[in-house]
Amino acid sequence: MSIAKLSVNNRVPMNLLLLVMVVGGIIGYRSMPREVFPVVSIDRVAINTVYSGVSPEEVEKEITIPIEKALKGVKGIVHIESSSIEGLSMVEAELEEGRDLKNVAQDIRSKIDQISDLPEEADDPVVIEIEFEAPIVVVGVSGSISEEKLRSLAEDLEDWIEQIEGVGTVTLGGYRDREIWLEVDPDRMYAFGIGIREVIEALQSRNLDLAGGSLKGRREEILLRTAGKFKNVAEIDEMIIRRNPQGRHIRLRDIGRARLTYEEEKDADRINGERAITLNVTKQSSGDAITIMAGIEKAVEAMREELPSGLEVTFTQNSAIWIQSRLKTLYVNGAIGFTLVCLTLFTFLNWRMALWTAVGIPASFLGAYCLMSLLGLTVNMLSLFALILVLGLVVDDAIIVTENVYRHLSLGHSPVKAAIIGTEQVALPVIATVATTIAAFVPMLLMTGILGKFMRVIPVVVSLVLIVSLLEALLILPSHLADFAHSPQTGNRIPSGEGLWLSRFRRSYEKGLLFTLRHRYGIVAGVIFITAGLLGSAAYFQKFVLFGVKDIPGFVVMLEMPTGTKLAETSRRVAEIEELAATLRPEDVNAIVSLTGRQMDPETARLTFGSHLGQVYVELADFDRPNRRNGYILLRDMREKVSGMLGLKSLKVDSIEGGPPVGAAVEVKIRGEDLDTLQAISDEMQDMLAGMAGVYDIRDDASRGKKELQFRVDASKAALYNLDAASVAQAVRASIYGEEATHLRWGDETIDLVVKFAEPYRSDYRYLAQLKVRNRTGTLIPIKSVTTPSLFEGANAIYRKDHRRTVTVLAEVDT
Repeated sequence: MSIAKLSVNNRVPMNLLLLVMVVGGIIGYRSMPREVFPVVSIDRVAINTVYSGVSPEEVEKEITIPIEKALKGVKGIVHIESSSIEGLSMVEAELEEGRDLKNVAQDIRSKIDQISDLPEEADDPVVIEIEFEAPIVVVGVSGSISEEKLRSLAEDLEDWIEQIEGVGTVTLGGYRDREIWLEVDPDRMYAFGIGIREVIEALQSRNLDLAGGSLKGRREEILLRTAGKFKNVAEIDEMIIRRNPQGRHIRLRDIGRARLTYEEEKDADRINGERAITLNVTKQSSGDAITIMAGIEKAVEAMREELPSGLEVTFTQNSAIWIQSRLKTLYVNGAIGFTLVCLTLFTFLNWRMALWTAVGIPASFLGAYCLMSLLGLTVNMLSLFALILVLGLVVDDAIIVTENVYRHLSLGHSPVKAAIIGTEQVALPVIATVATTIAAFVPMLLMTGILGKFMRVIPVVVSLVLIVSLLEALLILPSHLADFAHSPQTGNRIPSGEGLWLSRFRRSYEKGLLFTLRHRYGIVAGVIFITAGLLGSAAYFQKFVLFGVKDIPGFVVMLEMPTGTKLAETSRRVAEIEELAATLRPEDVNAIVSLTGRQMDPETARLTFGSHLGQVYVELADFDRPNRRNGYILLRDMREKVSGMLGLKSLKVDSIEGGPPVGAAVEVKIRGEDLDTLQAISDEMQDMLAGMAGVYDIRDDASRGKKELQFRVDASKAALYNLDAASVAQAVRASIYGEEATHLRWGDETIDLVVKFAEPYRSDYRYLAQLKVRNRTGTLIPIKSVTTPSLFEGANAIYRKDHRRTVTVLAEVDT
């Protein structure tokens, strides 16, 4: 039995199939999560290790290289890249395509746990499975209120947002943890014969609660506990360190003072010029971005009544706006397409056949929604793009079937016979037509890498819609035509309802067709000649742009000061850029977000840290806001505004475009061991690129770091004074950077107690040269007696690829 006979002879099952497609499609569409981009594993595992206050060279030697060596034995790793910056090691393992990310990550954790020689002062390495997951929204809480109150309000909002159904994680950024600083006066401390290690050890011995088992009586048991935890800052000041020879107690307040403060500021966030704490909100895999965003807006609105004056809540990177915009485009295009198809069909066919042919458009889309839901796909920017792309193709097969059935009705066949014969005659050509269209999208399924994982959604969605459209045209449509089509007339004559204009068009078409057939060789030659000309002009004159962009959602101003610049000075210069950005028209700008102490490259998403770095992100208003100017015009205006700024090492204004980070247009990695040699090759490469037409913004990722004062320990002298290198290093670190002696648990907050020199002792070299270290016998030995200081300039960051240092040359190209 043919497909056509199966359809016509089983009309009730075909109607039920259509009903299942419609109902299943509606349920599938309502249940599918809506998001900007699908969550895609990018086959990378990151290992981050904090080693605070340590130079990049030391981080590389003590943290990065041991971790890289440990990863050598893990199967499935193709490349290893790492970054060693001040106080932080970041190692990324790139996996073979097709490897299970979780299994490899578990193997990496096992290897990391086996490393035994990492510094005790370093935090434990954190292994992260990297997935590309765009945030739903970044909520900024900003205002001119105290830091403590700002954080309290941000945490309250965090609690509200976490209760919204579908929310995955809420990550706070831009805040500082509270700490207790015990700042000691080294002159007073040395006068009492006390070293800084003795202070730290005394705090560790005092601040503890220990269980002592249980006392078993005749009728009951009583738990025993020794309680010695500090209850407040005053108790810390009153703690006894030791008794002096005269029998007097030496307390901490005799050599310094404790105060509740915040950890030392390494970076800072601002929104619209005010200090800010940001909440980065992501969703669960089943969460819907639009629904979650509506819940967040409701939570913020409920909190507004309790917010103090001067506090603002700002939404940036709001993905719901993008999704709603694409959905609106799909709805509008679908409505226009459906209307035009109906008008065309009603013009050439009778209204019953035209109606059932037009039904194929919504039926195909609803059937595709049903299959998409079953396959775990989501409504995102890429799947919506695919649906918009295929909008004009879904009804082609149905038109072919309907027109042939209509022709057989005109020849005098009954509706049932016309439906069967008309469908059977065109079934194979229709299948071939749909198959060739699907085949055109198949190569996108074969794309590899990160881009391939994203683009794979498009051919899958297009194929699903076309397959459902084909089933509707060959299975469901013939049964409806057999039921509802009426014979327009009998015989071979032109149908009486055709109309005078269509008769004239038919005669003109016949004349043109006869002319083409009579001069077929010349026509074919002409077509070949025109095609070759078009291909040649496209190859030589047409510009290639992967994704054409007419407007942008925002732009970023990236600022770099001379290496070693203090955070406060960098913050001042960032504020100047904020003031310039604030001069843009309010109707063009949604928010001005600034970072000081770090940068995120919009091309690579790579984070770079340093007190000399800053950036200002200007998020523009929605595209459809009335009178909103084009983003490229605003970008040009901003370039002109910042062009006169002086005293900067570099300043870059770049656009922010949608989609995952893809990197610079030109990226060349130079590998070796000697940084000076790598830099020389990099300079040569940049000179070569500068001579190429169309290449601009040429730079590399190498930069000089802060000046470093090294204390080289003389082993023989140290042995003479009963000292070793470890004691000297610990004393220097504790005195200047500070050392966590213990921590206190107050309420639901854990507060570190850090011991360090008071100002100005920890920021002046003259005091550092007088630093003393307690040896094994308790005697204080001046550091200058066992060390030789030397000053040199290191690297700001050290990058490595596959166990060798690298310098990367980057550049952009124009269209």
